[in-house]
Amino acid sequence: MNIKPASTRNVLIDWIPYLKHRALSRKGKDWALQYSQHLRYQQRSMAKSQLSPLEINSATGEPFLRLPAPHQNIIVTPPREGDDEHLFALFRDTNVADWFSSIPAPFSRDQSRAMLDQAKEVADAVLDELHTLEKESPGKKLKVVDGCPVRHLREVQENGTDVFIGYIEENNKRPIGDSTIRWGIAAALASSHQGRGIMTAVVDQLLHSWLIPRMNARLIVVFTWVRNQRSIRVFEKNGFTKIAVIEGRVVQGKERSLTVLEWRMQED
Repeated sequence: MNIKPASTRNVLIDWIPYLKHRALSRKGKDWALQYSQHLRYQQRSMAKSQLSPLEINSATGEPFLRLPAPHQNIIVTPPREGDDEHLFALFRDTNVADWFSSIPAPFSRDQSRAMLDQAKEVADAVLDELHTLEKESPGKKLKVVDGCPVRHLREVQENGTDVFIGYIEENNKRPIGDSTIRWGIAAALASSHQGRGIMTAVVDQLLHSWLIPRMNARLIVVFTWVRNQRSIRVFEKNGFTKIAVIEGRVVQGKERSLTVLEWRMQED
């Protein structure tokens, strides 16, 4: 059963960055020029912003991270109120939920609400910290933070609205900025959008745009079922290597094996 995106958000995404999608789809030089000029302006204006390298939706003020071509119509945003319904639909799909040992079956609305509340708590805390620092000490060196404020994946539509298609999150157990932190990543993508290279691009963008420069990530370890070859390929394409296989994990009455993959920052 494929998940269809649950609903559109009736707010236009910033139309100028959206020109990139239109430029590539129409191959219009004028559109591409307008977008490149805007991008240079935005990069200059965000150069000293504590939210860098995130873009800002000029209509809503919401920060977001856009994927590069050919997935430029996919953005990663902070969790929003109402996303619990999207999370509920995502994890009611057995094609998604079966790959998660931490997702109970059946997945309930109470659990999706709790999942959203936890995600919003982390994202809102990071955004509040950065907004406060920006206000009190503008132009200050970019602060190392202990989380990523953008976690929910959305597909921007032709009319500028967007739909929820998945999520990604990180976690750690050590103090902020500690280079010995062993970070973890968990991610899920709607069945309707799998097999297109989207999650590979999401992991790459999040890793190099936020985890490394803004969270000082140097070591990341992920776990995925041995049979989940699609997930394993996503991480291998992003420089992760297999380091172990854990046998005999029993989840929901089934014995499974876990693949452990690791990414380490290569110091010069």
